[in-house]
Amino acid sequence: MFSLPVFAQTNKTSLQQIRNEFSQPSNAARTKLWWFHGETETTREGITADLEAFKKEGVGGVVYYDQQHGKGENALPAFSATWWDMFRFAAAEAKRLGLTFETHLSNGYVSGGPWITEELSMQRLEATETVVNGGQHFSGKLPGPVRKSKSGIINDVAVIAFPAPAGNWETSLTLLPKVSCNITQLNANAIIFPTDNKLITIPAQQPGNSVFINLAFNNSFTTRSISYRVRPRGKSRTGAMNMPGPSSDDFYGYGYVKQPDLGQLEVSDDGITYTKVCDLKPMYESPTWNQKTISFPAVKGKYFRLNLHDWNNTKDAGQELPFGNVIVSSQAKMDQWEEKAALNSEYIDNEKTPDYADSAVINPQQIIDLTAKMSNGKLDWDVPAGRWVIMRFIRVSIGVNIKHGRPNLMGLESDKLSSTATITQWNNYFKVMHDSLKKVGIALTGLHMDSHEAGSQNWTPGFENKFKQRRDYDILKYLPALAGYIVGSKNETSGFLYDMRLTISDLVADEYFAVLDSLCRQAGVVFTGQAVGNGLTIVADNFKAKGKVQKPQGEFWA
Repeated sequence: MFSLPVFAQTNKTSLQQIRNEFSQPSNAARTKLWWFHGETETTREGITADLEAFKKEGVGGVVYYDQQHGKGENALPAFSATWWDMFRFAAAEAKRLGLTFETHLSNGYVSGGPWITEELSMQRLEATETVVNGGQHFSGKLPGPVRKSKSGIINDVAVIAFPAPAGNWETSLTLLPKVSCNITQLNANAIIFPTDNKLITIPAQQPGNSVFINLAFNNSFTTRSISYRVRPRGKSRTGAMNMPGPSSDDFYGYGYVKQPDLGQLEVSDDGITYTKVCDLKPMYESPTWNQKTISFPAVKGKYFRLNLHDWNNTKDAGQELPFGNVIVSSQAKMDQWEEKAALNSEYIDNEKTPDYADSAVINPQQIIDLTAKMSNGKLDWDVPAGRWVIMRFIRVSIGVNIKHGRPNLMGLESDKLSSTATITQWNNYFKVMHDSLKKVGIALTGLHMDSHEAGSQNWTPGFENKFKQRRDYDILKYLPALAGYIVGSKNETSGFLYDMRLTISDLVADEYFAVLDSLCRQAGVVFTGQAVGNGLTIVADNFKAKGKVQKPQGEFWA
């Protein structure tokens, strides 16, 4: 025999009170709606009809949100006199009906507008390379960035030099192999020697059939990596929600479909019998990046070929393959370094970079800082004996815009690693709306924001200082790792790249979400955010970011 404990009960709740609270819930428990404007014309009659219908159905409030997916026929220009008239009327009607009235961080989504300059936009680090022979004075212009700024301004971060590792920096671009293909109508030469930024469309093949792109070099040379661009397809693993299940060596998640390899890189001594060098991996969904690098143990050969085949899932059979910018290289690179350097947000697999000889990697102790020796892109330097690689690092805007807003307030996405950019966005959009309503005696009750879907960035002005503050060491000697090179060893480089991604996730949380939350609290409004969002197209930590938001929000689609 045993007896159940008796708990003291105070403040008894009557059955009637429970029924009343269930049938007439407080506003905090009521559904709120995102209320979209901009698809068509806005009228006072339409505003009143919408809000009265919402109130009748028990909705507790609305989030006013300008979004335009269609042609936007007769839609008002944002912030025009008539737009303001309709906006104030909508707020007044919500107040009359007892509905909360909130608005969004941006016209369209998710954070940007014409006030976001390239300097305040999402940015990444680009590098250019110049190989020089030592024992002489070098005086000349260093190459600028591939992505040109509209202003023409080049924002240099650093210039460094180091002795060229083994391989003399040879690539298919410098050795000029003869290119041929078994598909005569395919412009295979443009896949190896592109004349523009466009990918070459490789026609769909029947299962088991291959497209061979052959590279015949004048002499044998040692290769260690291959880079290429390919159209992303399928759901990225960062955008797939993990589901409960048994442990696995491979990634799996809801909505994630594993894509097949594109084919293989193969090598031959005679141009007849080929052996596999490596598999060519697919790219998953990415808004702003489509380059991948595969590294492999050093292989020597005179003939190489791309054996492209069966790149579609069986249910996707028949799809063409946009592909290009292939570089077969002697350079030792970190395997799939683009993801590790945060140029593309992906689930990072176990390290697959081979153990290269010391002669093939960069010795960090031999890196020389030449930043002070360059002016207006021109470097003057007495080069020591030997063969040297000069790298110029430049921060550039990734050039991505906000989406689906009213046309007159479209613009660049704001820098997610910069409190300055975050405050600029707040001041030019939400604060203007908040202050305008406050003047007529109507209070906005909250700020909402979408999930981030604009792609990844890995740099911001002053990132080198923010990195040192958080990680307690200088980033300068590891900059080549942000172009894929191995500095010191693969483990040392992998550790740095982890610190790089960790710092980016810190800044996303601290200089974007935390700053917005602080501004909202100062203004007396509630901040609700899908921080960062299930898509996770930027390198970030959802839990860390949500911890900075007063009302963290998720999203799901039925």
